[in-house]
Amino acid sequence: MYLPNYNMPRTKTKRVISKKKLSEYECFTKDAPEMPDFTCPSIDEVIDWSHKIIEKMEEIRTMNSQLRDNAEYWKSSCEEMQYKLDEMREWQKNLQNIVNENI
Repeated sequence: MYLPNYNMPRTKTKRVISKKKLSEYECFTKDAPEMPDFTCPSIDEVIDWSHKIIEKMEEIRTMNSQLRDNAEYWKSSCEEMQYKLDEMREWQKNLQNIVNENI
């Protein structure tokens, strides 16, 4: 088994980069497409919009529910008033019949 010798001083090895590889890299970077800006702020903006839209839709849903409740209230009120009118017309007929009989 190999054991490293910790008493020996370590020397730094230098990486040699040839000019040929560097010039190829430069060719690649020269022709590379432009990197777009960070998209996270745009995504966050869209998420904020969607939250605002959802809140607005909930407001509209609440208003729609109130409109339906109002329609039901007025419908039942009108039906009740029609029932009372029918009842009064019936009383009127009965009174007219009673008056006509006595004459």
